[in-house]
Amino acid sequence: MVEFQPGTLLWVNCDDGEWWPAVVRKMDNDLFFVVGEGYDICVEFYHDPGNLYPVDTGNTGVRVLHRAEDERDATEEGFFRVHATQEAVKRLLLDDTHGGGAPAEEELPPYSPEELQCMSALLKSVNHATASQLRKALLAQEGIDLSSRNIRQRMNEKDRRRRKRTAQHVEEVGPLSYDVKVVPEADSNSRPAEAVAVAVAVPLVSDPEWTFQEAFDPAALDIVRKEVFENKERFVLSPLYRYLDLLGAVAVDGVSVETTLPTPRALHEVPDGRLLESRRVVLVALSASSFEHTVGWMAPFEYEGTTIAMTLFVNGAVVKTPCNCSLPSGKEAVAVKTATVADITTHVLHEDLFSLAVGFTGHIEDIALWKGVIAAVYVDLIDMDTLEDRVVSNYKVPPRRKSRDDVVGVQVKITCPITALPLNTPVRGFLCEHMQCMELRSLLMHCARTNVWNCPLCWAPTTPETTLVNYRLKEWLETHQTQLDKVDFIIETPTGVPLRPVWKRKTARNGADVIALE
Repeated sequence: MVEFQPGTLLWVNCDDGEWWPAVVRKMDNDLFFVVGEGYDICVEFYHDPGNLYPVDTGNTGVRVLHRAEDERDATEEGFFRVHATQEAVKRLLLDDTHGGGAPAEEELPPYSPEELQCMSALLKSVNHATASQLRKALLAQEGIDLSSRNIRQRMNEKDRRRRKRTAQHVEEVGPLSYDVKVVPEADSNSRPAEAVAVAVAVPLVSDPEWTFQEAFDPAALDIVRKEVFENKERFVLSPLYRYLDLLGAVAVDGVSVETTLPTPRALHEVPDGRLLESRRVVLVALSASSFEHTVGWMAPFEYEGTTIAMTLFVNGAVVKTPCNCSLPSGKEAVAVKTATVADITTHVLHEDLFSLAVGFTGHIEDIALWKGVIAAVYVDLIDMDTLEDRVVSNYKVPPRRKSRDDVVGVQVKITCPITALPLNTPVRGFLCEHMQCMELRSLLMHCARTNVWNCPLCWAPTTPETTLVNYRLKEWLETHQTQLDKVDFIIETPTGVPLRPVWKRKTARNGADVIALE
């Protein structure tokens, strides 16, 4: 059997009885098991470029094609004159890119750092052994290195090139000038750079250099959708939002960018062309490497007397950049945080597309101000009463631990430690070690306002799924409404024994000790 190397020109006798010119292409041996036995090479026909066909070289329907006329026999000369194959033969004769007559294989551009990150994130969805095998196979066969070190190096190289281009632009513009702008919110046709309101003197490098950044393609967007917003193990959005869809996303790499994203009107059926009152479109900030939502937005800071901050524009109108979660020192590791979001619903109601621009009010040489991904998410707003009912219906039992089962005689105040108001629906975290309860609505409002879903007393998780209602105390409060103002606290008792209230002491006041002041 003759072995044909990739690039070899062949005549292949096809089902129509004609001999068609083709070129041998390289193909992974494992793929031959997919197409079936009996094939040993793949060819690309000149009349059907871009598609590969398996061929069995053992039959009589394959022979070498000779470009030089003195190397052809009479039979092959006839192949060159067949009317049905003339167009394919012309392409063959005109193609001299390889000298040997093989059409040049397109040189694919290397994968970008963002594409490598998406591929690496996709491998995390399989077990470690399979992921390791796939990484090695991609490196050996395709030269694709998905190691964290390589991706980090590629990202750093991209940063250096971008900062170099920005520095060259600064040098061409000349010395920095200072300006103070106070511009009201512009209409939807204004440029983002013209709509920003600046309250301090900002060093201007001429006008901001806005770069159009392509939004995530459907494949990359699907990875973000499944790994972040549809992942049951991730607690990204506040429980007051019910996730509906990921509309689009764009990568920001330390420079001002603008892009175009679809609105819910473009992707979903909207009754009468208007969104329901509970529907919202929000912007969520994610990290560039693993799409973490806990990193948040770029916080404003002072540099050489100038405030450097991130600015957001939707259809030319300024959108306030959300503030990140504020945590006490040492609580970062145990904090259960949801994303702080920017609500842009009012700006995207009437069109199928909207423009999103992300800018920075300053520039620092050799420093990437903020690197991440901004995603536009379609959500449904849940009212607080519905969320309360969801927690009350949990009916969860705390972990059976000796320290918990034997807790009796503990004093529990019937006022909420957050608001100092009487309890109505007493709750605590599923893993809270204390018996003191908080009012359910007060706890939910506190967590929703701060985007930190931890117990304010002990920092145990207090998400709706990890919040426990003290049903015994709740029933007691409901049956003793008229006596609550006389109760100081409740003493926990063993199961089956009624809770024991401790009444407030009555203090007698001697009227003779009261001194009248004029």
